[in-house]
Amino acid sequence: MKKLTLLFLFLAITLHAQISFVSSYPANGSSAVGLNDTLSITFSAPLDTINGIVFGETLLTNINRNTEIWFGNDARTIYFAPTLEENKNYFIIVTTAKAADGSILSKPFIIQFTTAAVFSGYTVSGSVSFEDESINPANTIVALLKNKFNGQRPELLFANITGSDGSYTIEHVPNGTYYPLAAKDVNGDGRIDPGKGDVLGKGDSIVVDGSDISGINLILQKLTRPNFKRAKAIIDSLKKGALFNNLKLFYVTTWQTDSTGRANEWQFYLMNSFTHNVTKVVVSSEGHSVEQMGMNFTDWIRNFRPLGDSLSFAAVPDSFVAKIEKRIGRALRHRKLPDSLALEVQLSLGDVAHDGFWNIVPDTSKFYWGLRYRIYNRKKTEDSGNAALGKIVLLNSNEEHLFLADYKTGKEVAVTGITKDNNKVANDFSLNQNYPNPFNPTTVISYQIPNSEFVTLKIYNILGSEIATLVNNKQSAGTYKVNFDASNLTSGIYFYQIQAGEFTQVRKMLLLK
Repeated sequence: MKKLTLLFLFLAITLHAQISFVSSYPANGSSAVGLNDTLSITFSAPLDTINGIVFGETLLTNINRNTEIWFGNDARTIYFAPTLEENKNYFIIVTTAKAADGSILSKPFIIQFTTAAVFSGYTVSGSVSFEDESINPANTIVALLKNKFNGQRPELLFANITGSDGSYTIEHVPNGTYYPLAAKDVNGDGRIDPGKGDVLGKGDSIVVDGSDISGINLILQKLTRPNFKRAKAIIDSLKKGALFNNLKLFYVTTWQTDSTGRANEWQFYLMNSFTHNVTKVVVSSEGHSVEQMGMNFTDWIRNFRPLGDSLSFAAVPDSFVAKIEKRIGRALRHRKLPDSLALEVQLSLGDVAHDGFWNIVPDTSKFYWGLRYRIYNRKKTEDSGNAALGKIVLLNSNEEHLFLADYKTGKEVAVTGITKDNNKVANDFSLNQNYPNPFNPTTVISYQIPNSEFVTLKIYNILGSEIATLVNNKQSAGTYKVNFDASNLTSGIYFYQIQAGEFTQVRKMLLLK
């Protein structure tokens, strides 16, 4: 009994272990800070140097985002050396911090300082409340933005943290027009993400003109991630305006798709028919935004065939996602990962062969829905600079799972992969017996072609009806393996036929369930 009591006591201490803020340079309220001074924040315990502090996520500030952060020798202090501007007021809010032992910051804190001799400006004050009255209003972040919030990462000009009653006062605000935004970290991970249950509230524009402003009250609510139907409706609405003049839709993809087919973001990539400039329209729970992309995206999008009016005929992918979730997605989502790793779930529509699905696309002349689960190395992705390009560094090749569905019907395409064995030289045409055989529900079909040919590999039932097309494109000489998934088929005899140039061969296989 004593051992059990001690165990529960240990667990309670572990679950509630906390670190705290100790000091900073400059101290909160400092003035006349040097433009090239090195800033620092010290905590009560060594930080996790990978995910202890994330600039722009758990550290919010109006300091330039390109500022480099590094750790002191004991990892208790973080340093950064921004180039500050003259006569400007600055703030740093740390929403959470994680120690090396797993303990977390007890509550967020703010540091305010100025490079001027004294602080100047006015105050903006009010309170926050929630549609869900069970949410504690304390520690809500309230900020003033330069532009109206459109769902993208906002540029915070001035900010503060609410008190226990939900009241706030943002100090040292110069004259100007601002857009209030409030956000509350409801799920306690230290990051503001409406897709994970955090709440947002935004107000109409305010004008500071020589005096304080009060009574700016904001109501925060949970926002629902958009599904394809909602995102498509917004795009259809935008098509009626001038935005789509001379633009063609080339590709659709998402960021962090949930188990129901909803996503944090739906991204629609369009290219100008004359200038070839790429425009990205992002639809999120907060609305939509439009962004002009750089040349690297132009070079990427040029590989795709335009979707054109195909978007109008695209099936809603929710049932496809639900089916894959039941098979493998839930297990991947519930898998416990170290902080250095993360799971990304991405849903895409269009010419997906050019977005990492090349090895499972059976017919490159068709559009597909593609669903990708991948576990990636968060730290290597950030260190390599790939995050800025929308790319990630996989943990290894076995940590990526790809699935396809017909874009018109939403039904899964029964193929899970095509690979080329570069270690084997093909001297003649051949189609090998599938292995295993009998099988349930997957098997591997391999074949060889001695020279470049247009190859088709098709599955037929015993009545001669075509069941699936596994390959339908031009391939270079070599040995290939195709994974065939017959989960949707009933037990029985099936035939698979290859045609490569003038070579044709048929073999029989047996599915036993």
